[in-house]
Amino acid sequence: MSTYCSQIAFVCQDAKALRSWYGTLFGFVSSGRTIYAGKLSTRVMGIDGVNTRCYWSLDGNADMFQLEFFDFRSPEMRPRPEHWSPAMPGYACIGIYSQRFQCCVDALSAQQRLEAVEGETGGRVAYASDPEGNALEIYERDPLPDAGWNGRKQPSAVRLIRLNSHDAEGVARAWSGSLGVTPVQMPEGWAQRLSVVKQGLSEPRYLRGGGVVVEICRTPEPFPGGQRPALYQHGFMNFALNTQSRIEWDEVYAQALWSGFRANGKALEAGIFKVMYINDPDGNSIELLYPRKFAYRVTGFRPSLRLGAPLRWLRRWLARRGQ
Repeated sequence: MSTYCSQIAFVCQDAKALRSWYGTLFGFVSSGRTIYAGKLSTRVMGIDGVNTRCYWSLDGNADMFQLEFFDFRSPEMRPRPEHWSPAMPGYACIGIYSQRFQCCVDALSAQQRLEAVEGETGGRVAYASDPEGNALEIYERDPLPDAGWNGRKQPSAVRLIRLNSHDAEGVARAWSGSLGVTPVQMPEGWAQRLSVVKQGLSEPRYLRGGGVVVEICRTPEPFPGGQRPALYQHGFMNFALNTQSRIEWDEVYAQALWSGFRANGKALEAGIFKVMYINDPDGNSIELLYPRKFAYRVTGFRPSLRLGAPLRWLRRWLARRGQ
């Protein structure tokens, strides 16, 4: 199978502003927006009465990795727990390789969002948070140098998603056996990074899907209140895996359900994509998606159209008509 990590989703206080912040700092480009509401969205997301705006942007990854920023109107967004930390179970951090590392560090420092920088020049890692408190790592050296870039020349690409679990080994085994992501060796010392050691995380497993690695760490911390939070809680929501074809989507979906994953409802075939949110045996939410290439612009896997170029073309055409 050739599934690849294609998306990370945020639940935001101000989705449009957070997308803009990532664009300014990392050079990610806007790729449109949409609204998820009604029975079909409830069926896929498993959220009753859902009504949310969603803003998209794209990084520099060759596999068209998408950042998805949700602005929930219904149900009302639940606040992050008062004592939340990146060591709690669930999706907890993203790591971004940036070709303008020092510029990012300087900007984060000026915004008082920089927490630490470790390592020697050429291989440094910076630890920070975005304006809504989500944990970030920024890499000076690309941890996946063979992953490649797209043709849009963005200077940065998401390379890592961290997932914490009490059963890191079991989650990694379930994912690698069902979702088409493969175990991978990371650079020496990767598991001893400050953000892993300081948070008391251990036993990291690494699964790769395209140009992104999922780092699955064991955490001793419980869920706040002992219950897994709702998907519409402030912070990281879930992440998505894309397949290369509908046939492959069907194969991955069937294998996942056979292996104990749970779907929120009947898979949705919408013409421009096939999609369903599924939950692994540990309860972590994964969006399984097959977006058809002819509709990439509609599903946010192409940059937003800019009016400047069409207007210039129109002016030139009118000028020629007037000659």
